[in-house]
Amino acid sequence: MARHDDAWGGVLAAALAGAVAMYLLDPDKGRRRRAIARDRTLRALRQVDRVLDAASSDARQRARGLAARTRRLAAPAPAPDDLQLIERVRARLGRVCSHPHAIHVGALDGRVTVSGPILAAEAAPLLAAIRAVPGVGAVDEHLVVHHDPGSVPALQGGRPAVGAHRTARWTPALRVAAVFGGTLLAVVGTRGGPLAWLAAAGGALCAVRGATDRPLASLLPPPAAPGRGDEPPQHTG
Repeated sequence: MARHDDAWGGVLAAALAGAVAMYLLDPDKGRRRRAIARDRTLRALRQVDRVLDAASSDARQRARGLAARTRRLAAPAPAPDDLQLIERVRARLGRVCSHPHAIHVGALDGRVTVSGPILAAEAAPLLAAIRAVPGVGAVDEHLVVHHDPGSVPALQGGRPAVGAHRTARWTPALRVAAVFGGTLLAVVGTRGGPLAWLAAAGGALCAVRGATDRPLASLLPPPAAPGRGDEPPQHTG
């Protein structure tokens, strides 16, 4: 059985090689096709080189950050004064809040007070981020929560929080790991049983996510708008 499968694999490989040769060596269009293939290959190689450089730089920076964080945990820094604590808290607001300038921050002996209007979806992440700031001992919350901006002047406009971009976009190091790891899992998984094939499908999706740097849901075509004939019949009384 294995010998039979190998024979079929050889036949398919030979057929594929023949089709590629016919496409590239065509007397009329072969030269143009080879030039296009060469340009696309060089462009892809340059893009891969840029991604690998970015992934290497990202991994080095994250390693330095982890080492610095470890050193801080091993030798804790002195408690910040109130002004330093306020600046640290304000630096975190833009990561979890789309209207950071609407939030008022105060501090006294490690106790932070926050007030102002905020969207309901951002209130809990904001408080969690503040509690995670080094030096914060307690949080007094006086936020005015709104489910939508409505007519609140401080909640008009704004920009997406930094954390929203991070959930959608992966770091270069994570993208490279997803592409290589997902591809390897997809190749190895096709040699096993049903569970292995399921793992292969997951690896392929992971590789696609890393290669495109887009959520998988955004790669699907949008649902077709209902046509006039799809509207439910209206009954008149």
